[in-house]
Amino acid sequence: MGLKMSALCIAIVGVVAIVFGIMGIMEASKSEDKVAEELAAYNVELCNVHAAYGQASATLGQAMQSGDAEKIQDARLDKGSLGLAKSNVGTIKFLRNTAILEIIAGAGFVLAGVGLFKRD
Repeated sequence: MGLKMSALCIAIVGVVAIVFGIMGIMEASKSEDKVAEELAAYNVELCNVHAAYGQASATLGQAMQSGDAEKIQDARLDKGSLGLAKSNVGTIKFLRNTAILEIIAGAGFVLAGVGLFKRD
């Protein structure tokens, strides 16, 4: 009886892991859409965030050389906003990859639980 209860608990943990993995993927998709929507104000697509950040850094360097305070302020704001978007994109990718790994681990737990349940 003890092995069957352990097997059942392992399978339940696996199902919960799969559910949380699916929820993580859905949240990553929602967050990605939100970041893409916010980047539309800068006419930047989500796949071009790194290039836009590099361009903003170059623009800031040129503004610093020119000495125009207004251009420097605008360039700093653009670079800061794109930097935050860049870090958000990295966090979203991490969340998606972690959710995929969680689904895989959950499937392993379910299979282990079923195997142990049938063993007895």
